[in-house]
Amino acid sequence: MNYVTVINQVLIIFLLLFVGCGLFKGKLLSEAGVADLTKLLCYVISPCLIVNSFQIGYSQSLLWEIGAAAASAFGVHFAAMLLGGVVFNRRTVRDPDTRMYLRFSTIYSNCGFMGLPLLQAVAGSKGLLFGAMYVGIYNLLNWTQGISIYTKSVSRSFAVKGFLNPNVIAIAISIPLFIFAFRLPPVIGSGVRYIAYLNTALSMIVVGTQIAKVSPLSIIQDKWVWVGVLFRNLVVPVLWLLVLYALGMRGVLLLCCVLPAACPTGSFAVIFAELTGRNTRFPSKLVMLSTMTCIVTIPAVILLEQMLLQLH
Repeated sequence: MNYVTVINQVLIIFLLLFVGCGLFKGKLLSEAGVADLTKLLCYVISPCLIVNSFQIGYSQSLLWEIGAAAASAFGVHFAAMLLGGVVFNRRTVRDPDTRMYLRFSTIYSNCGFMGLPLLQAVAGSKGLLFGAMYVGIYNLLNWTQGISIYTKSVSRSFAVKGFLNPNVIAIAISIPLFIFAFRLPPVIGSGVRYIAYLNTALSMIVVGTQIAKVSPLSIIQDKWVWVGVLFRNLVVPVLWLLVLYALGMRGVLLLCCVLPAACPTGSFAVIFAELTGRNTRFPSKLVMLSTMTCIVTIPAVILLEQMLLQLH
């Protein structure tokens, strides 16, 4: 993968992001409209994108790569859980809410709204395929372990949401279709594909509206926001890149396993704060700064990956 190509695609993604920011600032898109778009993305467009990504030719080697992508997704989340728990403890971060937000941010990236468009842009159908596995596992863990960071326990309702998340269901449906080389009927397949095409633009518009809600000046003096972004945007993806490289992973698969982990803090940092009645100011600042700085950090991680591959 050409590094310049990655830079260009990141810039395109950010152009779409600022469109969303402008629409929200100009009051052409309301809070209610953003909420509706988010539901549309989570419950309709993203599942269609996953199903469509699995509508490709079956091969044993590709099935092995899908399994490797799934294992990597589990691995990076569990490694980030351990890292966040060790680094952001009661002695290093006194405030319990700040500690909680930092731990969540270290683990959960914006792999759906930002990761899938980027993977599609830089790696095509394979990128979507591997990204779909990451997003499915992300949703499963996010609605179980992720929400427990805020609630201190995993309730049955949230566990059910994790297992019955539309993206997890889409993967459960898509994998057998892929293995048995079953193609959706042309009319249905075309409909699913057209809906899937909506993902990139709408995802970035929604992310852009989140940025529009926070004043940049409120971030500058908050050191913990910068620390959280450092771990989310650089420490976790770089460490995971080195682990996967040491294990022998190369090529497009390596890129597609690292790129979702290099995405900025996920919007669920704010959503879960709202669900549990907590102050959303700090997680909103995390999301904003993490998203704004990833225009530099994502290419930096990919550049490191390219440099490692040249050594091989």
